[in-house]
Parts: sequence; structure tokens; C-alpha cells
Amino acid sequence: MRFAFVAAHHTQWPVVVLCRTLAVSIAGFWSWKRRPPCARARRDAKLAQSIAESHAASRGVYGVLRVHKDLHEMDTTVSRRTVARLMRELGITGASGRTPRVRTTIVDASHPKAENVLNRDFTAEKPNQRWVTDITEIATD
Repeated sequence: MRFAFVAAHHTQWPVVVLCRTLAVSIAGFWSWKRRPPCARARRDAKLAQSIAESHAASRGVYGVLRVHKDLHEMDTTVSRRTVARLMRELGITGASGRTPRVRTTIVDASHPKAENVLNRDFTAEKPNQRWVTDITEIATD
């Protein structure tokens, strides 16, 4: 983690200053920089490519569960949590079935509110005495 910070900021400050500030050795930093990626990093890179391909083939619809199933159908053994972690790191998300709720009523304080004349007493002695209404919004495609 510290070496990655030094590598990310060595263009702004000298490596010697960064290593001294973070209490790491300069030789250790250069050794880390020359070291090849570990087996997990190599495997993650291959899986990330497969995940991106699977997600793109679904036109950006598939989420973690379907991408995971896709990888298993391609004979790639990987856990669902690894797929979730890599998708999160890649910034890939599946399409949500729900659309965001739209606010349809905006209260305007300048308009007067109607009085509560009925006081929740909806009984009427004869037709056309009390009229009430309600708006019900049903989300559809």
C-alpha cells in the first residue's frame, strides 16, 4: 500500500522523500517496482477481462449473479464474491429492474390549502352530498 502510494506520487516528490516520510526503505520500493505481479493479480486480470466480456455481451444488463453463472458455463471456477469484488473495482453494475421514483407532487407554499371540511366523516345521507378523490399512481413499463 505504501509502495503503491510512492509509485503514484513519485512524479510530484522525490522517491527518497516519499520513502522517508512513509518509513519504507528505498531499496524495498525499487525491489517492489521490479517484482512481477503475484498469481492473484494475474488471475484477477484474466477474470476482469472475462467479466467485462460477459457484461458487454449482455448489453450491460447482467449483474454479479448472472456474470458468475456465465463464467461457470465457460468452465471458469470462481467464487461469486470474487466476481462481485472485481465488478466493483471495474465499476461494472447490472441493470436494475426498477426505475427511480419520480416526485410528481411539489408543494407550493404560496397556494392555499383546502380545508378539511369532512373531518374524515365520509358518510352521506343522500347521493351527491360529499365528493372525495384520490390519486393512485401505479408504476408500469
